[in-house]
Amino acid sequence: MLKVARWLLILPATVASWYATFVLGYLLYMGLDALCPSSEMVSGLCVAPWHRIAFEALVFFCAGFAASLILISSALLAPSHKREMSIAAFAMGSIVAVIMGISSHAYGAMAGAVIVGALTLALILQRLASLALPEEVPVTSSAAVR
Repeated sequence: MLKVARWLLILPATVASWYATFVLGYLLYMGLDALCPSSEMVSGLCVAPWHRIAFEALVFFCAGFAASLILISSALLAPSHKREMSIAAFAMGSIVAVIMGISSHAYGAMAGAVIVGALTLALILQRLASLALPEEVPVTSSAAVR
């Protein structure tokens, strides 16, 4: 029963990871706007030359952070087949990121999600490989070799 619950929790955990990152991104954006001098505010928008670059970097960071959280939560919750689950989560997430990025012209967010997602997947797969039990090697005594 616990295995079924863990499998069923993967989708809500990934959605919660995305929304948590969205809220974090919004709070960071508000902090970014707070740094804008009042002389650079026009109709509530910051027109400082650095603001657009900082905003794009923030979007890239948040998209990548969301991808990492989604991949990590998927790998941790999967009771078995963690490698396959991680690869499937990355593949589906990449498809969603490309569709959302192209449709909204948010190429930085798309790149952030795919690049950081790929790096996170590589780390997860490396970690899973290092945790795998080594194959049993037959033990030979030095006396038997002679």
